[in-house]
Amino acid sequence: MEQALVPPCTLHEPPADIVLTRLVAPDPNAGADLRDAALDLVAELFPVGRPIAADAWLDTWSPEDPHFPRDERPSRPAWHLRERRPPAFVSVSSRAGLTPVVRTAEDLTLDALRDWLADVVAEPAGADGAFTLLAGFACHCLRARLDDTWTGRSTFPLLDGPRMLELPLEQRSDGPWVAGPIDDLRVPAPMEYQLDFGAGGLRLAIHSRWSWWSEPGRPEHAALGGALGRLVARGWTPSEVPDAFRPAVAGPP
Repeated sequence: MEQALVPPCTLHEPPADIVLTRLVAPDPNAGADLRDAALDLVAELFPVGRPIAADAWLDTWSPEDPHFPRDERPSRPAWHLRERRPPAFVSVSSRAGLTPVVRTAEDLTLDALRDWLADVVAEPAGADGAFTLLAGFACHCLRARLDDTWTGRSTFPLLDGPRMLELPLEQRSDGPWVAGPIDDLRVPAPMEYQLDFGAGGLRLAIHSRWSWWSEPGRPEHAALGGALGRLVARGWTPSEVPDAFRPAVAGPP
């Protein structure tokens, strides 16, 4: 019997975007809630994509005006955490703006991210009567898990228009992974995500940049759908969801 052909993985332009929201009020006691929301997000997405680098940034708020952050910024508003020895082919940079406080860790485990975010949200406001809150958390540089049929291989084919690229594969103790972005080839990471906080609450945007993570029928898509379902079960509300992910966020009938 002939084996069915597997459609190649392709770059999405524009990416498939998924948006979830969650209500959190901007008050002085919200710091831990925002930190935990970022950690919950990373934990649920960990089986799908693991950060190689992460960004966080802060806003200053005033108890007298809970609707908008103040114009003043903390003295260190931008933070960046990266692996000490990331894959050589991956382009690691910060998108937090300004000049970030840069720290490194051997591996961006949940414990490493938890300790780092604890330091971020502890940054003082620098203004009398004000308080700081996490304004954003983002991962644009990550490695994404492939199914086990890629175990033992050294490259991964990615179709970008007329270009068929052979990208390096990482064979790690927990399976095969493919990483990005790779600026030399103009290739983004397989997926990216960003958490933004304002007076309206939390907004999570997940951008699926490679087709296997956004098209039904692939284990990678099923893994991302499972993560979305778990986030919805934790209290996130679907706001913008492509048809391919609607069953994952629909919840029980």
